[in-house]
This record gives sequence, structure tokens and C-alpha cells, in this order.
Amino acid sequence: MDFITNNETLHFEIKVNSDNKLIEKLRMQNEVQKVLETNNVDFEKGVINLYKGIAGFNVMFPIPFTNAYLVAYFNEKVQFVNVKVMKLKPNESQLEISFKDVNTGVEAKGIYQNGKYIRTEIVNDSDQVYTEGLTQCVEEGFESLPFALKAFCSAACTAIWTGAGAAACAGCLAGLGIHC
Repeated sequence: MDFITNNETLHFEIKVNSDNKLIEKLRMQNEVQKVLETNNVDFEKGVINLYKGIAGFNVMFPIPFTNAYLVAYFNEKVQFVNVKVMKLKPNESQLEISFKDVNTGVEAKGIYQNGKYIRTEIVNDSDQVYTEGLTQCVEEGFESLPFALKAFCSAACTAIWTGAGAAACAGCLAGLGIHC
């Protein structure tokens, strides 16, 4: 069983910019080039996110003037895995957090109402919405996380309703790297 203490650090953040060797290699990936065809990514404001209990890491870059981020995933051997575009759509009582796979165009949306998870929707390129199958995969993936990480992400995402914590929530969810 996992236990969390008040002093335990669950999330580590390292700021990076375009001069970093890892970022230079990342920018050459086909998936990143595909994102750059339609988006202006700010490679000077990158953040590497590491989470206790999760092998691998992600690197996030803001897409200026949007609530979107380019998120690149790496495994524990620092090998590139994939890229997704993450978008946050908050309004008064609802939040949509979506991850769109750059290669397939499939978008997974998490819908939250008043800070509570409601459902997951999967939207493909033809705008068909699916809510079965992947929902179970995402829920099982989340349930398999260490207790401390689940608690940390829940707290980070609840804070978004106060107008603060959007970056923490985005980083935490992207750091999960659950692939279904």
C-alpha cells in the first residue's frame, strides 16, 4: 500500500528551452513538425514533468494565446514515445481536458462538472463520439496509479475551479501518460 506524507514530493518540474539537446531532438520528430504546421509552439517555455511512481516523463510547451499545450512523452530510457496536443476548456462549472493524438487524430476528452469527473468522450476525425471501451481503459489506468499520485492529481485538478492551478492540473494529467 502506498502512503503519502506531508513532506513527500510527488511532482518534479524542470524548466527547459530550445537550447536543450533533448528539445532539439524532439523538434525534429515528424509528429512535432505536424503540430508546427498549424500551431506556433513556444519552445522557450518548456517544462519537463516527472512524477513519483510513473516511469518516463513528459515535456510540455504552451501554444501561445490558447489554452493548449504540445505534450511529448518519453519512456524511462529517454526514448521518444509520442506527441499529443492537450487543450483545456474551462467555463463556469464545467471543464473539458482533451488530448488529441497527432498521428491518428483521435481526441480523448475528460469532462468534469463542478470539479468531479463525469465521463470520457472519444472523438475521431469524422466527429463520431464514443464513450465506451476507452473510458474503462482510462479508469483502470488511473486506478492502477499509486494512491499518492491519484491524490495529488485530484487536488491539482480541483484547484482549477478557483482560477488557480490550471498549470498544475495540466501537468499532472499529461504526466499520467495513459495510452489506450
